Amino acid sequence: KLFNCKSIEKFVIFSSETNDDEFSNEEIFMDKWKERKINEMMINPNIYPNDVNEILEPNYLERQKLVVSPNEVYGAIFQLDLLTDVVSGILHPVWAEVAQTYNFKPPSILQCQKAIGMLSEKAITREFQWTQDIATARKISLTFALSIQNKNLMSTYKAKSLNESNELLKRLNHSGIACAIVSRLPKLLVDKILNDAGINSLIAGQVCAEDDFERDMQGFLKASLKIRRQPKKCVIFDSRPSGIIQAHEANFKAVALSGVYPLYELSMADLSVRTLNEMKVLNVKRLFSYEVSDKQPLLQTEVLKIRKNRPVIAIYKDVPENEE
Repeated sequence: KLFNCKSIEKFVIFSSETNDDEFSNEEIFMDKWKERKINEMMINPNIYPNDVNEILEPNYLERQKLVVSPNEVYGAIFQLDLLTDVVSGILHPVWAEVAQTYNFKPPSILQCQKAIGMLSEKAITREFQWTQDIATARKISLTFALSIQNKNLMSTYKAKSLNESNELLKRLNHSGIACAIVSRLPKLLVDKILNDAGINSLIAGQVCAEDDFERDMQGFLKASLKIRRQPKKCVIFDSRPSGIIQAHEANFKAVALSGVYPLYELSMADLSVRTLNEMKVLNVKRLFSYEVSDKQPLLQTEVLKIRKNRPVIAIYKDVPENEE
């Protein structure tokens, strides 16, 4: 009488579907909980660096694996325009078409490169300076999004990889460092770009427009979640000062590539290079050489105690009178 028949049926179904072996083994339970937590972070548009570092902290078995292959603790995250010709091949023609539709001045390739790390509305109001009205900027950005997803454009455009980036990706993958890319383009277009460029097999994770991130920092954190690398062990490759600053906000190391901005505007980066050919695997590892692991405490120097000489006290006895 205390229980309803329907509630009893639900309880029986739930008890039959669950497997007690999943909860009896603590390691299996923790792995499932970790995967569930990572999936929740991927859906959340706002995640924090400390939470990502904590959830990706290696356990005992993973630490033993890193002893054999220590390079697998590191990760490299790239902006898509550093690896392919996506700016000159697709972004600049689409922005020029949108400008012609609304009778605005077409942006240059340099302006399109500077606008990659921004939302479409911010690129229209700040970089292109077409309008300052938010409603008009959103209308133009919607036109840009629809033009990017045009099937005719995707069929005619064939992406090309930069030779210098292709060699760097091969070196990083050969050494065990996982690579990921961040882009605001739709996933269908990003997959086509990576396949056409021939670097799809070298990329372990990708963050696209469907991952719902507003700032570059959120995109970098989601990329580190996809390749299962802690942000404090990842390097961000970017060519814009805003991306370098946001990388440091999330405890990433940052490598700046000059070209879009001069080198003196990229001084906040940990390392600045002119081309990706200058980057080696050893350069990536040296960025973390000054860090000390929390699992290995510093050795305390032994301080010798200075022994003080005790003062000598002389005690004289009185001479008896009869001996005098």
